[in-house]
Amino acid sequence: MGADKLIIIADKNMKQIFVVTSGIYSDYGISAVFSTRELAEEFIKDFPRQSYDEHIIEEYLLDPKLPQPKGNRQGFFVQMSKSGNCEFIRKENSFQEEFFTGKISYFHDHSSMNIYVFADDEQHAIKIANEKRGELIAMDKWGI
Repeated sequence: MGADKLIIIADKNMKQIFVVTSGIYSDYGISAVFSTRELAEEFIKDFPRQSYDEHIIEEYLLDPKLPQPKGNRQGFFVQMSKSGNCEFIRKENSFQEEFFTGKISYFHDHSSMNIYVFADDEQHAIKIANEKRGELIAMDKWGI
């Protein structure tokens, strides 16, 4: 949790915060929040955890300005095979961080990619996913 950064429209006046967390799944929690990385690191040094449950510093911008989709675009989840076949598509009605990060995930065997996109309709979403698929293959980054 928190390992992937949300891509946002930032300006020099935005404040970054440093959240010290520990645990996983139902044991995950916030230990403390700091205004500087140095204070977060000092907290971790002063209050060490057991090795299996170490503190992690997560960075966030305070009051971020999220980009807005163009026009009336909607969110779609697209699953596409390496050969370019759309294996699954659905309209997303809830916020997904992946819309803004551009993060792509893969099936365990890297046969298909999963991507969230803003598009006018399903065909447009498939087109966007296919362009990204081609880009990844051309740059030899499929599955990375």
